Amino acid sequence: MRSMVLLSLRNMASNRLRFILTTFAVLLGVSFVVASFVMTDGLRATFDNIVTDANAGTDLEVRAASNFDEVQFSQNPIDESLVDTVASVEGVERADPGTQSMKIVPVRSDGEPVTTGGAPILSFNWEDSPGGALDLVAGKIPDGPGQFAMDVTTADREGFVVGGTYDIIGATGRETFELVGISTFGEENALAGAIMLTFELDELQRLDDSDGQIQWISVTAAQGVDVDELVRNVQATLPSSVEAITNEEVVAEAKDEISGIIDIFGNVLLAFALVTVFVSTFIIANTFNILLGQRVRQLSLLRALGASSRQIRFGAMFEALIVGLVASLLGLGGGVLLAVLLQAIMDSLGFGLPGLELIIRPQTIIAAMVVGVGVTLVAALSPARRAAGIPPMAGIRSGFRFGSGEGTRRTIIAIVLAVIGAAAMGYGLFGGSDNTGLLLMILGLGAVLVFVAVSMFAPLFSTPSASALGLPLEHIPGRRITGHMARQNAASNNKRTATTAAGLMIGLALIAMATVVANSLKTSFRETLGSTLTADYLITAPNGGTFSNQLVDEIAALPDVGPISSVRYGTIRVDGGETAVTATDLTVLTELLAVGIVDGDPVASADPRHILMTEDHAADLGLSVGDQVAVEFAAAGRAFLEVGAIFSNEFLVEGGYLIDLSAWDAYFDSTADGVIAFSAAPGVDPAALAPALDGAEAAFPQLIFETRDEFGERIEGQLDSFLIIINVFLGLAIVIALLGIANTMALAVLERTQELGLMRAIGMTRRQTRSLIRLEAGIVSLFGAILGVLVGVAFGWIAVIAIPDSFIDQVTIPFSTLAIYTVIATIAGLIAASFPARRAARLNILEAIAEL
Repeated sequence: MRSMVLLSLRNMASNRLRFILTTFAVLLGVSFVVASFVMTDGLRATFDNIVTDANAGTDLEVRAASNFDEVQFSQNPIDESLVDTVASVEGVERADPGTQSMKIVPVRSDGEPVTTGGAPILSFNWEDSPGGALDLVAGKIPDGPGQFAMDVTTADREGFVVGGTYDIIGATGRETFELVGISTFGEENALAGAIMLTFELDELQRLDDSDGQIQWISVTAAQGVDVDELVRNVQATLPSSVEAITNEEVVAEAKDEISGIIDIFGNVLLAFALVTVFVSTFIIANTFNILLGQRVRQLSLLRALGASSRQIRFGAMFEALIVGLVASLLGLGGGVLLAVLLQAIMDSLGFGLPGLELIIRPQTIIAAMVVGVGVTLVAALSPARRAAGIPPMAGIRSGFRFGSGEGTRRTIIAIVLAVIGAAAMGYGLFGGSDNTGLLLMILGLGAVLVFVAVSMFAPLFSTPSASALGLPLEHIPGRRITGHMARQNAASNNKRTATTAAGLMIGLALIAMATVVANSLKTSFRETLGSTLTADYLITAPNGGTFSNQLVDEIAALPDVGPISSVRYGTIRVDGGETAVTATDLTVLTELLAVGIVDGDPVASADPRHILMTEDHAADLGLSVGDQVAVEFAAAGRAFLEVGAIFSNEFLVEGGYLIDLSAWDAYFDSTADGVIAFSAAPGVDPAALAPALDGAEAAFPQLIFETRDEFGERIEGQLDSFLIIINVFLGLAIVIALLGIANTMALAVLERTQELGLMRAIGMTRRQTRSLIRLEAGIVSLFGAILGVLVGVAFGWIAVIAIPDSFIDQVTIPFSTLAIYTVIATIAGLIAASFPARRAARLNILEAIAEL
């Protein structure tokens, strides 16, 4: 084996370009995997530091209690009078009230409200905001009416200066405040894109319309007092709706919650990384097929001189091992650079992470090695096995090459994989398991098997497909000869064409699937919105936030305003399960929203004693109008409500349960609105309301005032933005596939050196040579793009069928968009072949003819 190791090293040293091209094929895939781990670990460390800083300096916390799992009940208010109660407990050194609000927005000097890329705008009272983590870097602490402080990052970015006066939008609209201080949260002001304002407690309560209420009490134990015992003593003085817990529990809860969100983000990144790795596998396999195919005579001579098939296989796998190791090591550095790039992108979107640590944990290094080395070895296994199985004398014969990729055995394997993959996808999409992670894993495995099956089937029809797709090239003036040769080259080596196109097929299939699902969702949303939402206008807060309930009264008082209602969203527990509930004015429900009343009377249910539910919920619970149902509320506990009506259309009704606003006031502590829906009075043109709304819009510029049509267009725009983000990540798989095409064409140039030299010798120009390579790459790209679009449309159709009709009820295939994707992919393939085309055109004719 030692001789094979030396021979393999000598081969790589003498063919450095081939080695570099092979290594680069897997480098990007490894880099994306590393970046996903680095980003996840860095985000977790950053937010862990934020949580630790936010809760520093205290020993225990008093807050609202609840046994609900899915709601931030620490944000529910408690009575401010409890501060004196807690402070009077023996062993308490300090008891400081704390509260926060996400309904207060600062306005820049140009009159525009400050916005973020999705992170919240947080307002705290300075005394305990939050847990002593704030430091003053300029000015003074806000200690009276009309004063506020701001974090240093936001002040620098938005142009706020100490001593300046700025509008602050609170519960009652705009007010003028003086910026008296600049603060920093921890050493680096690591707020992850959030904005932090601070006020004196009474002023914050007034702005938030929460006079007399706070959200927590930070307690410091006297020296020598046991914290656990103090928790028990404090708890004994509190009502049952309020709890005392240690600071360690508060930090652990917050870290667990944030960790869950970060894990989702990391898993999404990892999923995209695995797509790139999967694409890289096809490229590596194709590369080794070409490399070993070029060395058939060399390997056969070794066999003839006594080398065993095992030694030949070992030599090929050793080269793959070296490639995998080098790619893995380089991928570690590439992953860190990619993580920095992702951080910069997040910063540009307003989600700043100044404290993001670039952490490379041992598991990240292990993952890079497993992916890089594992993918390369697996991809090289089949070419190595086939190279070792070549009869020595047959391989020495001129013109011998690897098989075409057709055959009964290959077809049978492809059919088996297709059946298993389709069954796995069916179970993942339609299976009844409650384990979402298991279903997603089975779905992903099924998709992988289907992709492999399609790639194995592809050689069976790549020859006629390439021949048909290349036919128009023979009719291009000035390109007839090169077009004919490119067509013949792509069609004659059907396995190479199919394998090269496989990477592009996978990437474009996923993009096409996402496009079909997104467009189907948009079409369904547009049509359902048009038939469900009957209100003329909507007022909402950005990013699903809430705002003061005083605005609805101001809008209702405007002339020509007809039916109007606030909409609020909360969580309840029914039959042991937590679910969302929507609250609105049931007396005008059917005037603003067509929910499809099946039985009962919403108007008669407009009180705290009734609840409305969908047909599905009623059937699951075995309830009908007039029956009682036990409903648990986080703040008020259990209540028995009567089913007042049953409806069929749950679109825009979160959770499928409806209660009246009076019931909300009775069972929930929050009074903030999430949406205001209203229509023009009968006989009034809705457009006539627009001038009357200008004043409210000027007073609350942070809110979104829009018509029903504008609301629909905005949601569709958000879907388009989401699709763009998905396509950007999947685009890396396309880039890798295009690099694979360039890699294949470059190796093909090396393989056909003598052939190209002969053609140049009999009169082919450099321009024709370049055209030949590019057109062949174009045929391969077009074949992969068309195959990818067809597979993606099929996957998208299956996904839409699997999604409940309440989300998507029809399949929409955007043919024009998919055609554009196909054209772009084909052009990209032509561009990717530019380097190997130039290399082919610059071959020395005499040296090329002499090439063995």
